Amino acid sequence: MNNLKIIKAKYFVPKIGVEQGTNVTVELSAQIVDGRLFYNGIYNKIFPDHFKREHKRLKVEIEYRGEKFIKFYNEDEKINLPADLGIKNGRWWEKTWIQILFIIGAIAGILGLLSLFK
Repeated sequence: MNNLKIIKAKYFVPKIGVEQGTNVTVELSAQIVDGRLFYNGIYNKIFPDHFKREHKRLKVEIEYRGEKFIKFYNEDEKINLPADLGIKNGRWWEKTWIQILFIIGAIAGILGLLSLFK
């Protein structure tokens, strides 16, 4: 299940404004793999660069697990979503409390087996 969705992404020059930026939603969405987006930050390799030698930014509107977020990235800054949102994208078995319960259960099971042989 893909929990990460790019709602809108604009590549823009700050002094001109985000409204005049280039819509790059399709190009950025194509970079999502297994519900994650890691992009090395060389934006003008996949996005058109209409303002060469100008500092550019990227505004990304994201939906992740039903919540909406807005992130800004500087030109050449790496994108790592959903990690950049401060949300861990771990699996249920990677959570610490489940690991602790599993270890306690395993120890209790071993102790139970040992008590049978006494």
